[in-house]
Amino acid sequence: MIFVSYAREDAPVASALATALRAAGLPCLIDPQLAQGDVFWRDKIAHWLADCSLMLVLESPHADASPWVCQERRAFAGPRVHVSAEQLRRDGCDEAVRQVQATTPGPPTAPPVFAAPGVDLAERTALRERSERALAVFLAALPAPPAAERAGDRAWLAGGRIELRRVPDAAPYEYLALEPVTNALYRGFLQATGFAPPPPTWERPAFAADDLPVTGITWYEAAACAAWCGGELPSESVWAQAAAGGRHGRRYATADGTLAPGMAHYGGGFAAGAPRPAAAFAPNAAGFHGLCGNTWDWCASLWGSHRVIRGGGWMDTPDFCTVDARYRNAPTDADCCVGLRIAWRAADPPAASRRPS
Repeated sequence: MIFVSYAREDAPVASALATALRAAGLPCLIDPQLAQGDVFWRDKIAHWLADCSLMLVLESPHADASPWVCQERRAFAGPRVHVSAEQLRRDGCDEAVRQVQATTPGPPTAPPVFAAPGVDLAERTALRERSERALAVFLAALPAPPAAERAGDRAWLAGGRIELRRVPDAAPYEYLALEPVTNALYRGFLQATGFAPPPPTWERPAFAADDLPVTGITWYEAAACAAWCGGELPSESVWAQAAAGGRHGRRYATADGTLAPGMAHYGGGFAAGAPRPAAAFAPNAAGFHGLCGNTWDWCASLWGSHRVIRGGGWMDTPDFCTVDARYRNAPTDADCCVGLRIAWRAADPPAASRRPS
């Protein structure tokens, strides 16, 4: 069995290649929809990889930039055939099929191409429209949250449950939470508002502890939670400035700007492991925890029709855990590696204040 590995942007040429492989009697597994809506989609891919003897790798700039593609390729230890997505667009699939045939001798068989269950374009569009309406209605009806408390470069939201710090080099009075939103805080949001069902990650004990970062939520759910807490999702620029921590040129948002197993949670196995409490590792130079590895953070910033995510996760390589690394997800996607962090913008300089009790 052949597994076709590709970036979502290359889906048309990947589907054409799968059709050509099937016509040549070469069984393959391809995932054109990425099982949208399944926060543990990696479990499905891992099961497929175990049944495959060859990986057909579609090379492209999109694939190089994708942490998800990197994860699945790291998980496969067998032989590979590398083909250029651009060459396939230009010259067709015949040469790629010949390369696969030369690598997989034996009598041809012709089972169907398997595909993960997905959401078609019309359903995806409808889901997004429903989510946008639900968020707009929620925000319009949301009571004004209690005023933030401030003391110098520090601030507190949600009655002191969220501690923030002024972001170095950001626009005046931009603050970001020292840690991502935890399961305990998100559970309080759901109990108070009923905005969404519990994230499916909570069905697994390894993801459900109160002090772990919440994951498995859509961008709309993250935005609603941030507003209920009295803040908002951070812009990509504010997130990046917090990660740099006022130390320009640092590659990683760790205590000393370097990366090692004792500095951050990264490099784990595919479809394995779980997040850790953000404070399990020392903060970066500005006092922020968890901006390198562990879980990605949803950002407010747009990337086409998607939303930016930042920070890397526990299954990612160091290249995706840097201060500058960035990716995007559809706002209706939920992933076991993606959570949120609260930002807050003050309207005026901080006055003398005491931390709430």
